[in-house]
Amino acid sequence: MADAPPMKVFISYSRRDRDFVANVVDALEATDGIEVFRDTDDILPTE
Repeated sequence: MADAPPMKVFISYSRRDRDFVANVVDALEATDGIEVFRDTDDILPTE
């Protein structure tokens, strides 16, 4: 599956959970093939 496009994951969360979410994002981004987006990222309309 090395040629597969990255899986795109958007995470929706409560602001009070931001520290927990940061850990989840770090873990997901450490995994090959997963691209993580949150509301704090610059997201283009086509993404």
